[in-house]
Amino acid sequence: MVLYQIFEIQTLIREANMNEQMVTGNFIEGLAIINFEWKFLYFYESIGEHSRIFPEDMVGKIIFNEIRSNKSGVFFKLCQTVMSDRIPLQVEKLYKLTDGSEHWFRVEVSPVSEGIIVQCLDVSEKKQAELLIESSLKKKDLLLRELNHRTKNNMHVISSLLSIKASSLKDKETTIILNDMTNRINTIAKIHDMLRESTDITRIDLSKYILNIINLLATSFLDNTERISIKKELEEITVNIDTAISCGLIINELITNSLKYAFPGDRKGQILIKLAKPDDKIELCVSDNGVGFGKKDPQGDTLGLQILHLIADNQLKAETKLQIDNGVTVNLRFNDNKNEQRISNQEYSYN
Repeated sequence: MVLYQIFEIQTLIREANMNEQMVTGNFIEGLAIINFEWKFLYFYESIGEHSRIFPEDMVGKIIFNEIRSNKSGVFFKLCQTVMSDRIPLQVEKLYKLTDGSEHWFRVEVSPVSEGIIVQCLDVSEKKQAELLIESSLKKKDLLLRELNHRTKNNMHVISSLLSIKASSLKDKETTIILNDMTNRINTIAKIHDMLRESTDITRIDLSKYILNIINLLATSFLDNTERISIKKELEEITVNIDTAISCGLIINELITNSLKYAFPGDRKGQILIKLAKPDDKIELCVSDNGVGFGKKDPQGDTLGLQILHLIADNQLKAETKLQIDNGVTVNLRFNDNKNEQRISNQEYSYN
């Protein structure tokens, strides 16, 4: 039985080496059958080319006495585990051969009726390609982080220049416009600041980003947090950068509008921001219990709401509902996929 299997194995090795080389560039460098007494029943001769160990010297001998290696090492532990648990296992490891060369080998050990079969493949070319790709990805990641850092710094410079200019102007309307532009720039800059601290530079925690925006706006507009409170109900949701920036700009406009217009004089009130993902779509809601505005009120046509409609429709492809009953409420439902077609048309509901 064993001799017949060995003949089959020799034929299969020749075929496998041809196929493996054609597909991956790897060669089967060695194969051995070891019985339950840890004796070699078969030893494939290709190993001898590197280690100077030959089949006729190995068959019938005990593996632990013939292979010079630490019995507690990775290879022996792998063989012992497969021998006892009867489950196939594999490991990739860098080995230094007797000729001084270093090769990456994938050692695959599987249970067979006689004991275990050990197959050794030279995966050096594959491993070198993987290491090259890994190195390239690390360089790309480093460059992207540097780009984010420089973008953030440039935005802060622009923001600072606008703030200085706004503080030197006497025209109130122009000052307000410059301050609003400063907040919009800071909203985008904040995401680049967060990316610098993130392990993934392609995605971001939207809830944390929203909190940062709220803190920025509260610092800019609120001198009395007891008069106007901002309540947050934010579910932790990770989104891509484009989605986060779009949401950030929308939130900036909506909260800014509420802080400017919803609570005139000494009126007290609350702004509520909700973020959730009850199904495959993300839901974002910003509402206030302020004075609201009528259908013909010029506030309903402010730049902030124009920006909301523009971003929600063109960037987020969102389903949008705007309610002006007992304050202003804006509900958005959207996917975290910039290339996905909008499921339904933008919807506006005036109650």
